Amino acid sequence: MKKIFQYIAMAVALVAMASCSQEETFEPDAPKVVKGMEFVVSDFPAYDDPQTRTIGTPEDGKTEWEEGDEILMIFDSPKYGVQSAALRYTESQWMLPEGVTFKYLEGETPEISALYSPICEVSGGMFVTADEFGTTECLWGSCYLSADGTSINISFGGRTYSRLRIAAKAGSELHVEVTKFIPAGMSQPKTYYYHISANEYGNAYLYGTFAEGATVSVDGGYTPVDYTFSKEVHPNGTIAGKSYALDARPYLTFTADQPQTFKVSTKNSYTLDESIQYSLNGGVWTKLDVGTEITFGGDNGALRLRGKSSGGTASADNKYAFISFGDSKVKVTCSGDIRTLVDYDNYVTVSTANARFCYLFRDCASLTTAPELPATTLADYCYKSMFSNCAGLTTAPELPATTLADRCYDYMFYKCAGLTTAPELPATTLADYCYNYMFSYCTGLTTAPELPATTLAPYCYYCMFWCAGLTTAPELPATTLAPYCYSSMFQTCASLTTAPKLPATTLAPYCYYEMFWNCDGLTSAPELPATTLAERCYQEIFRDCDGLTTAPELPATTLAPYCYAAMFYESDGLTTAPELPATVLADYCYNQMFRGCTGLTVAPELPATTLAAGCYRHMFWDCKKLDHITMLATDISANNCLTQWVNGVASTGTFTKAAAMTSLTTGVSGIPEGWTVKNYGE
Repeated sequence: MKKIFQYIAMAVALVAMASCSQEETFEPDAPKVVKGMEFVVSDFPAYDDPQTRTIGTPEDGKTEWEEGDEILMIFDSPKYGVQSAALRYTESQWMLPEGVTFKYLEGETPEISALYSPICEVSGGMFVTADEFGTTECLWGSCYLSADGTSINISFGGRTYSRLRIAAKAGSELHVEVTKFIPAGMSQPKTYYYHISANEYGNAYLYGTFAEGATVSVDGGYTPVDYTFSKEVHPNGTIAGKSYALDARPYLTFTADQPQTFKVSTKNSYTLDESIQYSLNGGVWTKLDVGTEITFGGDNGALRLRGKSSGGTASADNKYAFISFGDSKVKVTCSGDIRTLVDYDNYVTVSTANARFCYLFRDCASLTTAPELPATTLADYCYKSMFSNCAGLTTAPELPATTLADRCYDYMFYKCAGLTTAPELPATTLADYCYNYMFSYCTGLTTAPELPATTLAPYCYYCMFWCAGLTTAPELPATTLAPYCYSSMFQTCASLTTAPKLPATTLAPYCYYEMFWNCDGLTSAPELPATTLAERCYQEIFRDCDGLTTAPELPATTLAPYCYAAMFYESDGLTTAPELPATVLADYCYNQMFRGCTGLTVAPELPATTLAAGCYRHMFWDCKKLDHITMLATDISANNCLTQWVNGVASTGTFTKAAAMTSLTTGVSGIPEGWTVKNYGE
C-alpha cells in the first residue's frame, strides 16, 4: 500500500493559502506569462562520516544524483497560484515532464520550494512510497530564480537530523520503540512505535534527532535489542548529518509462555567453552556453567546465549554439550543465529569450518522451533543428531550450503515426528554419509525436498527417508553414482506410490541396495536402463514391495556378483517377471531374486548354458503359484548354483530344459517334483 507523506502535502497547502492572500492585493502592470526555464541543482546531499558497517551485506550509501531521481518542485505565483511537479534527473540533466511549465507574470517574485526524499517518488504533487524502511526523511532545498527568469538554482544543505541504521537480516520484520526521539520533519520529542522491514541489504533506518538518554528497543521476532544514547558516549544526543549504527544481533534466544528450566550438560568429558554466556530477560551477561539450572519463560523473560567458541558446542561426534528442559509440557521456541555461539561480534563473517553442534537439542521434546543455521562452510559431523527425537519440532531451519562435509546432516532430524516440511537442500556436491538417516522416522513428513546433486559420495543418501507418510519422492538426476549412494534411501516409505527416475547407465557397488524395501504403496517401478552393473547394485531394491505388479526391464547382459540378489524378495503382488537376457552369469547374481513372490506364475526364460556359484540359489523359493520354468543350462557344476531354487513352487507345472541337459535331479534343487519335463524347442 502506498503511503502519502501528509506533512509534505500540508506544506504545499500552506503555500497555496499564502498565495491566495497575496493574489488579492497584487495588481500586475504587465500581464505577460513567462514559460520555460533551466534547473541547476547542487551536489547530492550525502551523509557525513558514516559508521563502518560490520554485519550484513555492506551498503555503500548514495553519494551522487542518479538517473530517475526526483525533486518535488513547488512554484507559487501570486497570479497563477501554487503549481507543483516532479523534477526528474534524466540524461545528466534536470527536466520537468513533457508539456509541464511553471507560469508567473513578469514583475512577480514567485516563492519557490524544492523537496527531496531519497526513498520516495512524486505523484499528484506529493511524495509517495510503496515500501517504508523506517521513518521518512525529506530535505528542503533553497531556490533562487535568476534575474532573467530563465533558470532556477537549487541548493541542498546538510541534514538537520541524523540517521540510525539498524542492521538486521535482509527482509526481516522489526518492531521498534523509540523514546526522546524527534523524527525528521517533526518538532516534538516523544515515544514512537514503528513496524518496519529491513531492505535487501539487511538495513532499516530511522531518521531524526535522538536526545541524550534516548532509547531504542528492537524486537526482530528472534532477539530483543535495547540501546541507550548514554551521556558518556553521546553527551548531546546525536549530531545532525551523521550516521549511527545499531547491531540487532540474533543471539540464540529461548522463550516460553510459562516458567521453564534450562540446563546444559556434557558427554564424554567434553569441556564447554568458557566464552559461552547467558542473559536472562535482557540482563547482564553471565558465564554459562555446565549443570547450572536456569529458569526462564513467563515473567522470567527470554533466555539468550552467546559465545566466541570457534568449535561450537562439540569437538567430535562423541564429545559434545547438549541442552535439556525441565518440563516437557511447556513449549519452548528457539530463534537467532547459531553462529552467535561461534563469534557473536562477527557472526556473519566468522569461519564455521570447525564449528560442530552435535546432539545439541537431542531429546528436547519441548522444542517447537529451531534457530537459524546459515553457514555455507560446514565441518564433518557439524549437525549430527542436532534435533534427534525433537517430537515437537514442526519446521526445520534453512540449510543453504551447496558443498557438504562428511556426515554433516547425519541423523539431524531423526524421529522428529512433528516435522511436516523438510528444508530445501540445494547442495550439488555431496560427501560421505552427508544425509545419513537425516529424516528417518519423521512420520509427519509427506514430501521430500528437491535433491539437485549430480556429484554423489559413498552412502550420501543412506537411509535418508524412513518416512511412512512420504508420498512424493524427489528427482535424482545424477548419472555418475557412488558405492551405497542410494542404499535404503526410501526404505519403509509405505505411502510412496511413484519412484523417481534412475537414469544412470553405469552403476556402483550397492548403489541401489534396499532402496525401496517395504514400499508397499509403490505400484510401478522406475526404468532401470543400466547396462554396466556392479556388485549388489540392485540387491533387495524392491524387497517387500507388495503393491508392485510388474517388474521393470533389465537390459544388462553382463552381470556382477549378487547384482539382482533378493531384488523382488517377498513382493507378493508381482505377477510378471522381467526378461533376463544375460548368457554369462556372475556369482549369486540371481540369488533369492523372486523369493516369496507368491503372485508370480511364470518364470523368465533363463538362457545361460553355464552357471556360476550360487547364481540361482533360492531364486523361486516359496513362489507358490509358479508353474512354468524354462532353464537352458547344460553345465550346473558351479557351487550352490541351484540350491533350493524351486522350494515351495506349485505342486504341478511344466519345466523346460536344454535337450543336452541330463544331470538334473528331481527336488527343490533341480526339477520340481510332480512337474512335466520338456526339452526346449520340442
